[in-house]
Formats: sequence, structure tokens, C-alpha cells
Amino acid sequence: MGIYVNPGNEEFKRAVNSKIYVDKTLKDYHGRLLLVGINYRKAEKTYTCRIETETMENFS
Repeated sequence: MGIYVNPGNEEFKRAVNSKIYVDKTLKDYHGRLLLVGINYRKAEKTYTCRIETETMENFS
């Protein structure tokens, strides 16, 4: 996934590429968010994409 600023940080790469990753950089942000989820099915070779908007109040 992407290009890394610190390419030797294997633990960070593993966390970002895991199925569950919580990015805490937005914990103090209180505006609107654009949520994007992209899924690839290897068997069918198809992509699905889901896009939603939310506000941070819904995640407290």
C-alpha cells in the first residue's frame, strides 16, 4: 500500500495493511468526513466501492 516516508518501519506497514486499522490523527477533528471503502474480490476480479459522509459526532 503506497510509498512510505520511513520504509524501514515494518510494524507501521503491518498495521496499515491489516483488516482493522484505526487512524487516531482525526480524534480532535469535529468537521465532516468522507468515508471511502474499496473492496477487491479475487475470484470474480471485481471491485466494489462505498462512499459515505459523516460527522465526527457520530464516532464519539
